[in-house]
Amino acid sequence: MSQNSEKGLSVVIPALNEQEAIAGVVDSVVQTLQEGTEPFEVIVVDDGSTDDTGRLVPSLPNVHTLKHEKRMGYGKSLADGIHQARYDSIAILDADGTYPVSSLPALRSAMGQHDMVIGWRKKILLPTAVLPKSFARRFLHLLAWILTGHRIVDLNSGMRIFKKDLWKNHKTYFPSGFSFTTTLTLLTLLTGRSLIYIPIGYYPRKGLTKVKYFVDGMKVAQWMIRLTWKLKPSRVLFPLVLLLALVLRLMGITYGLPGTFHPDEPHHINLAVYFGSGDLNPHVFKYPTLWMYVLSALYGVAFVFWSGFGFLHSVTDFSHLYIWNPTLFYLLARGLAASLGAASLFFVFLAGKKLMDESIGFFAALALAVSPPLVYFSHLAKPDMLMIFFASAALYTASGYFKDGRRKEALWTGVLLGFALSTQYTAILLVPLLFWAHLLRTLSQKRPSRDIFFSKDMLWGHLLLIAAFFIGSPFILLDHQTFLKDWSDIQAYGGGNWAPNSAHMGFGIISRYAEILGPVPLGYLLLGAGLIGLFFMSPQTALFVSGALIWCGLALFRQNRMSVVINYLFCVSPFVALLSAGTWATIRRGTASKWVKTIIAASLFFFPLRECIRIGTLFLAPDTRLEAKAWIEANIPTGSRLLVDQVHTEPPLVMAKSQALRLYERAEANHHPRGRYFRLLLDSHPGGGYELFRISRTDMELISMIRHRQWSQQGYEDLEVEKGLSEVKQAKIDYVIWSSAGATPMNAPRLMKYFDELKREGILIKEFTPTRVSYAPTIRIYKIPS
Repeated sequence: MSQNSEKGLSVVIPALNEQEAIAGVVDSVVQTLQEGTEPFEVIVVDDGSTDDTGRLVPSLPNVHTLKHEKRMGYGKSLADGIHQARYDSIAILDADGTYPVSSLPALRSAMGQHDMVIGWRKKILLPTAVLPKSFARRFLHLLAWILTGHRIVDLNSGMRIFKKDLWKNHKTYFPSGFSFTTTLTLLTLLTGRSLIYIPIGYYPRKGLTKVKYFVDGMKVAQWMIRLTWKLKPSRVLFPLVLLLALVLRLMGITYGLPGTFHPDEPHHINLAVYFGSGDLNPHVFKYPTLWMYVLSALYGVAFVFWSGFGFLHSVTDFSHLYIWNPTLFYLLARGLAASLGAASLFFVFLAGKKLMDESIGFFAALALAVSPPLVYFSHLAKPDMLMIFFASAALYTASGYFKDGRRKEALWTGVLLGFALSTQYTAILLVPLLFWAHLLRTLSQKRPSRDIFFSKDMLWGHLLLIAAFFIGSPFILLDHQTFLKDWSDIQAYGGGNWAPNSAHMGFGIISRYAEILGPVPLGYLLLGAGLIGLFFMSPQTALFVSGALIWCGLALFRQNRMSVVINYLFCVSPFVALLSAGTWATIRRGTASKWVKTIIAASLFFFPLRECIRIGTLFLAPDTRLEAKAWIEANIPTGSRLLVDQVHTEPPLVMAKSQALRLYERAEANHHPRGRYFRLLLDSHPGGGYELFRISRTDMELISMIRHRQWSQQGYEDLEVEKGLSEVKQAKIDYVIWSSAGATPMNAPRLMKYFDELKREGILIKEFTPTRVSYAPTIRIYKIPS
């Protein structure tokens, strides 16, 4: 083999006991290539055949034969043939007559600037499909997609043309078995070389196949993983990180069920179920509606299967199921939230790869995978994870626009930002992202300043942002008067005052960023080291990533409440993760060995991971509210009048039918959507239950918005107890159920007289205290003397 190969095409044909087809294949290759002007040769490698394969190879001037005295394998045969090849382009072809030799010129002409052209067996002209072969092929293609991130339409086609240096530069990676072609495909993609696919036919082979589909398929899969580990270890580890993220988010996902013990979950689930009535107007705009619409569609699909495609149960039966046991509805919503939270890692990984390299993307994804706040909120049927999913995807497309300037990526960024905003209003912090990417790109290219503001990419991107927002939340436009009232309520809430704390300073907002990554001191370390690492890799990229955190911090500087509550900053969590991943770049610049650097980097994720596991165990712990429910139903007479706090803080008790009727009539009179809930409750009520009254709470105590609290109160009967136990007695309350998760002297000091009199005059008949650390509160049951 010469060091500098000549221009031309060498066709390598491995053959093992192919006497029935070898002569015809070689003759066809020679006749086909002779019609062109490019010099060529044909190299047949006889891999220890025991028939007449070697003798039947045609004796022609440009046909050569290599002989293995014993069988050495398909890959070894190809390697020996390529080693002896004279020309710089290599074509490989099986000797069994399955590939159309007539397609060689088409493959050759398609090479162009590509490094490889693969004959895509799109037209498989076989009399019958082979099920084991089909299954093995699909499995290997799926694995290849996971490992490379590319859709591969034909992984191991035995007919292809490629540049000789693809093999020469990586020949130690090639196996001696038949996975040579698979290795060649993966090597091309993993090393950033280019390939294309050209459709070809595929015919019945002549002779018997040597492939054992299951055994050989498993060997190929193992080899693919080993190869990827050598070249791109993050590609092998990333699926494991995705799995870890999903496990952490699903651990304890049945928390509290069939009770509903989070204040915000019922709002979303109730509206999603309500949309099934045909009225898609939420009538309240505390949140945009895309998440609820997605849940409603999910419940529609669930109904189809739950009802046996409508033959076993009716829509009314499905509604009654929600009234009396909402477990299915909450599990579906929480499962979707957990899955979206894990799926967000994929886009963060791609963004890191686009902006810097795969290792940065991998560590950014790992940071999100073990983020304690994200793991906690992934357990809840709230829109946060859908918003993060869209924000992560927008980060990826904006990164592509920042690097390459393609209009398609600008338009997609606008669409994704619009959907993120239609999921959570807090995503408004990301609206400048497209302009920021455009600004940095324009300045880096030293284009005229007018290009900063006069750009079709910007115009269409932001128009699509607006359109996507209204597609996801159409009634913000259709019922804009109600929305404007709620929006003023939201603005007042966001800028509300809190007790003095560090969040009044910009440093406090940075603390929230750090908290996303785990313990705050560790978060500071990761953000600081990450910024240094990114800056040394690419100052412009460091500015692109950190700039988003800067403008979001400035926007929140005067929004005291929003800068305190960490989930209001979730929209920038992908940027926080990407910035922290620069820590790996800082570690990589050190002089320690690769293994030492890896151990140091991995240790940074120990404390966040430990906290995530702790969160899961807390969700798995038994809940005192369910224990109290069972005791109350066994010991307190039905029909008793009970004073409770908020729904999520108390045992999930059944409401008496008489009270449900009163509330139904009130909801109907006020045209409140909860009227449908009470109608369903009345239609399926089994009898029994309790008259449930809630302690009247203020907006500040509930950390809620004025209009939303007023809207919610219309679905319950509240009782003001600020003046003490006299009001409780006047309302003829029989029992008070106190929960440490509800009103306490610490969070509702205006009710101090009530607490003092309850403790002094009420008769404590039962107390439920968590047996171990959990999210469960202490429950006390008092009997009120007449």
